[in-house]
Amino acid sequence: MQKPFKWLLMLNKRLYKKAAFVTIMLFIPLCVFALGIAAEQQSGFVSIVLAREDNADPVSTELINSFLSEKSLVRFTLAASPAEAVSEVKSGGADAAWIFPTDMKSEIEKYAAIGSNKKPFIKVIEREENVFLRLTREKLSASLFGYSAKVRYIDFARTNIPDIDLTDAELIDYFDNVSVSEELFTIGSVGDFDTDGQGANYLVAPIRGILAILIMLCGMAATIFYMQDERSGTFALVKSKNRIYVSAACVMIAVMNIAAVTLLALFLSGIATAFLNELVSLILYALCCTAFCILLMQIFRNLRLFAATIPLFVIAAGVFCPVFFDLRQTAVVGHLFPPTYYINAAYSNSYKLYMLLYLAALTALIIAFQWARNKTRCKK
Repeated sequence: MQKPFKWLLMLNKRLYKKAAFVTIMLFIPLCVFALGIAAEQQSGFVSIVLAREDNADPVSTELINSFLSEKSLVRFTLAASPAEAVSEVKSGGADAAWIFPTDMKSEIEKYAAIGSNKKPFIKVIEREENVFLRLTREKLSASLFGYSAKVRYIDFARTNIPDIDLTDAELIDYFDNVSVSEELFTIGSVGDFDTDGQGANYLVAPIRGILAILIMLCGMAATIFYMQDERSGTFALVKSKNRIYVSAACVMIAVMNIAAVTLLALFLSGIATAFLNELVSLILYALCCTAFCILLMQIFRNLRLFAATIPLFVIAAGVFCPVFFDLRQTAVVGHLFPPTYYINAAYSNSYKLYMLLYLAALTALIIAFQWARNKTRCKK
């Protein structure tokens, strides 16, 4: 029992003499730290500058403050005046400007009144028309709905119930205190897990996927180390039929080391789920990565050819796996790579089962390739 343990300990010690392995290990905390700093900065795919014609208007101020306080894909900033906001758009400092008029409350009442001609009252100035800016206008409409709905409600009540003996304040109080338990939609996603209930910053959200790809990259690097050792005769005393187990051990040790650092990084970044859930997911993922790398080694026996495929597999995993975006169109291809299962397994127990099935499928393919190779060797 001591001999295998000592052998594994020596293999583990050898890893830390490899510059590539140490680099990958150090890159994990650096990656988490860098993304954590970036998440604290102002960021966004779309930049919108807000302005008021009347800085003392309470409704405009409340709306603008709500936009400025939220963290989303849209970066909101405040301009001192409408002219400054327009200048920001013209100079390229912002993609659009939203300018709120004087006496917003009165403008909303005019717009929401039954029978009104619906004159627009918020100016939206954009550099160009695109899908992202169309979506931001939907966000603006949704924010205004809370105000216009109350006005419409009061106007409807006054128009259709002429004898109603309630003040506007009493009507609004009734509006605010009546709750409807039924929901029209219940929308969820396996990636919509939030540890603090505030909504994760979208810059921090890809950390799990990026770390998953780094673990896979580490497994591939460890596979190259083994192939180099095999070529140099390090494992010459091991029977050919048993070398598959040696290669699996070499890759597994490297992946487990990186997985341990990843587990720590997840908790430090604040995106980790329950400890047991993370531990089980990482162990299963380490096994899947090991099997994936060994299968690739069976397919690409040439060392240079295997090394040349590594960038392709890393890029493919970043594109097809749900690291940054979860696209249905690429789901089938994404499930060929281990990161897809790990990213989802943290939030779905079903994917832990899928990881076991994926591991079984990879193992079966490895056995098939090994059997075919041994059979070919025997014929020779």
